[in-house]
Amino acid sequence: MTITFSIEGIQEETGDELPCLSCGETLLGAMHKANGDRNEDCPACFGYGGPETVAEPRFELNVSNVNAGALLRHLGIEFDYCGEVSPQDLLTALAVRSSDELMVEAPHSEGNWHYGGRSAEQVARYVAKLEQIATMAAKYDRRVVWG
Repeated sequence: MTITFSIEGIQEETGDELPCLSCGETLLGAMHKANGDRNEDCPACFGYGGPETVAEPRFELNVSNVNAGALLRHLGIEFDYCGEVSPQDLLTALAVRSSDELMVEAPHSEGNWHYGGRSAEQVARYVAKLEQIATMAAKYDRRVVWG
């Protein structure tokens, strides 16, 4: 199970709106057409439009439930599987707490559960991405949400 942190109410470009490089059709456009109206002869998309690969969301962070809980608790935010926080509060929490001490954990086992641990590099990526999300959320006057 995972939890995704993102910006409230902002839909990112997922690739659905991007045109096929060969015929120019978009996936959303192709979905609204009857099969007979699609350019099924297109060698790149076969009438389904859009790019072959979907763009990576820039303002989303997807982490395991365990990592999300540890991250939120470290930042002084009560953990729940879904929630929201103001971007200013999140930026303040990120600035106050050192990422060096943030939840770096050695691999270990508890019963049948095996944890791979968290490296300093992994934690640094989480912190940097949360900071980017919170900064953009503040710019658009939106909250940071997760679920």
